[in-house]
Amino acid sequence: MSFNSELKAYFQIVWRHKWLIAICSVAALAVALSLSYVLPPAYSATTTLRLSPAPGGVFDSSGGIWPTRLSNTYVEIANSGAVLDEVAGQLNLDSRPKVSAELVAETELLKVTASHRDPAIARDTANTLANVLIMRDPLFNKGTTPNASQTLEFQLRQAKADLEVAQAAYNAAVRASGSSDSTGASAPPSPQADELKRTVALRQDIYGDLLQRYENARANEQLRANALTVFEAADLPESPTSPKRPLNAALGLMGGLLAGIILAFVLEAMDDTLRSVEDVQELTALPLLGQVPDRRQQPLRRKGGLAAYADGRVPPESAYQQLRARLLLSEGIASPASILITSAEPGAGKSTVAANLSVALAEAGHRVVAMDMDFRRPSLNSILNLPKSPGITDILHRKHTLDEVIADTPLPNLRLLPSGRTSYVPPEWMTPSELGPLIRTVRDDCDYLVVDAPAYLSVADPTVLATLVDCVVVVTSLRHTERKHIRLTLQSLTEVRAKVSGVVVNRAPWSRLYAYYSERARRAGRSPAEKKTATL
Repeated sequence: MSFNSELKAYFQIVWRHKWLIAICSVAALAVALSLSYVLPPAYSATTTLRLSPAPGGVFDSSGGIWPTRLSNTYVEIANSGAVLDEVAGQLNLDSRPKVSAELVAETELLKVTASHRDPAIARDTANTLANVLIMRDPLFNKGTTPNASQTLEFQLRQAKADLEVAQAAYNAAVRASGSSDSTGASAPPSPQADELKRTVALRQDIYGDLLQRYENARANEQLRANALTVFEAADLPESPTSPKRPLNAALGLMGGLLAGIILAFVLEAMDDTLRSVEDVQELTALPLLGQVPDRRQQPLRRKGGLAAYADGRVPPESAYQQLRARLLLSEGIASPASILITSAEPGAGKSTVAANLSVALAEAGHRVVAMDMDFRRPSLNSILNLPKSPGITDILHRKHTLDEVIADTPLPNLRLLPSGRTSYVPPEWMTPSELGPLIRTVRDDCDYLVVDAPAYLSVADPTVLATLVDCVVVVTSLRHTERKHIRLTLQSLTEVRAKVSGVVVNRAPWSRLYAYYSERARRAGRSPAEKKTATL
């Protein structure tokens, strides 16, 4: 199957289930709107913070990794339970507030958003959370672990003490060796004093280096003390941010549409009925005698004693003319002949096919008798606008003769043998010995006898009737007849050795060909004034 064929098949599935999809869409839309109006409104307030992660470039030795990690750290702290509990405690809230923190891409901004039913609480929550984050700045708040300046300060004090001890030792050594010789000149320093002098110089260098590092550390910490600042405080929100009714309505509509389409395809997969004429041809090797277009959307009315559609036309006569031609040209069908019309299950339209086939045969000049053998649901008399009784049951009851119950119709060459009273039909009537002589008698008195039988799988009557007629026509209905039922019907007809001439597909897709001929027929029946008006 080509892509266009598959696409067309999918579209046909959606079109067949359009009402289901529409109902699902409307229902989902109604639910979404109902929830939007039922749910209480919520307000959101946002505080914007500015983060300066690396002033002076001292801590930015790893490029962009350190700022990114620091920003993500702030986000995690803002969403942590400890921070939320602290905010709830400061605002006397019964539960943790609903907050969210996010970074603004390619900036140094951090947005903290709080939501609450009370707009004032939403504003206060966002601002309080920002203040808590500033107080919990991870760059200088390390808990019990000393920071760089504290460590350097301790080392500086120790270095100063060491320097003072070395200086004192050196001074003592100098004084001890400070006696003059006999000429009055000062004595040279002792080796011990020289060693202490070098120690003092080393201690001074160490102290000076630590002092410089300490001052640098304090300067950096002073700069980083303002790394996180409030850029824009939250204001009192004027309108609720949720529920978002237009968005919810759109999502509900789209969700219902999608659910309806999925449900349509699920139902299509579960459907075992015949869906197209091709399905019928694949299911059976019997000839396709005719296709009757689907005209169920138009109500019936009476015209001239026969059933006609609301636009005044007999149901597509061209389809029944084709059925008549193919049936009469089929092998073994010669006048006089009896034709049984049945279907696998009720509701396939077999009675309509039987009535219109009878009309088509009569219009061709053949003497036709329509025989209603569907005692449980007789309908030929309604289609031909004739009474139901007396009829066949009265003949089998020996209350009337065949000549007394057979009735003429408004259409020449067409007579009806109605079902009669159908309150009770004894089983012994449905036997070849009872029905065989009656069918043969009626058939011999006309050219074609069209027998409307019950649905084949519903009762045993059609099985008996199929053995008494010259041919059987099986009516199928698209989107109604199930595959397994038509298989069982054809198998049973084969087993009783019935002569099945072919299959009629009822409710087939409307063909442009039928529309063309119907339009020509309608124009042909107009008066000259009507034709001129239609042309204009």
